[in-house]
Amino acid sequence: MPQKAIMVLAVALVVSSLILSYAVVTSADSIGKGLSKIQVTAGPGSGSGTLQPTATPAPQVDYRDLIQDFAGAEGDENAPVTIVEFSDYQCPFCRSFFESSLPQIREQYVNTGKVRIVFKDFPLSFHPDAPKAAEAARCAGDQGKYFDMHDAIYQGQGPANLGTVTINESVYATYAKQLGLNEAQFQTCLDSGKFTQAVQGDFAQGVAAGVSGTPSFYVNNQLLVGAQPFSVFKQAIDAELSNA
Repeated sequence: MPQKAIMVLAVALVVSSLILSYAVVTSADSIGKGLSKIQVTAGPGSGSGTLQPTATPAPQVDYRDLIQDFAGAEGDENAPVTIVEFSDYQCPFCRSFFESSLPQIREQYVNTGKVRIVFKDFPLSFHPDAPKAAEAARCAGDQGKYFDMHDAIYQGQGPANLGTVTINESVYATYAKQLGLNEAQFQTCLDSGKFTQAVQGDFAQGVAAGVSGTPSFYVNNQLLVGAQPFSVFKQAIDAELSNA
């Protein structure tokens, strides 16, 4: 092969090597940037990691936007702390909160003017009896006894360890009589679906606020999820009181 051809071939090989090196470096840099956007979390007991997308931050919520309308409220309207509860009448965890933490919150904070509780309906799709229960409580609220019906519905579901139970709609008329309501007025309200849209509106507002399960609470703007023990609520409430 002529010497000139050999020199041309050598130069071509050098250029090719440089191009290949640049491509490798560029690809590595692109991969590195891509991985920097992925959160690595350890797999359970594996000692190795799995790649998962970074979680999307929860929406920023101002609890004052959540209390423009509601199912029911108890406590001083001017209380320094507001607890917004998104709940489901057929949810056993909601009933657990009702039986364990709520009585202490009422005794120590609501009755002393420090906390106002605002109840919002969040009937889950797999609890078919929850929407009508929510409407029954609102119909009782028309006669000034929202939380009386609220309490009666939860108390009628049995012990906390019973799990999700079916709620027979006939019980609402029984509770209305026991609570001294105008029974005909109550039944007309319930049968008419007067509050169907309001219940659905609460649910939609909860979804927009980042609620995905029940019970969920905003203690002012602190989000608590689940049937937390009273000590957790106390800590959150006291923190808000100290900042009031």
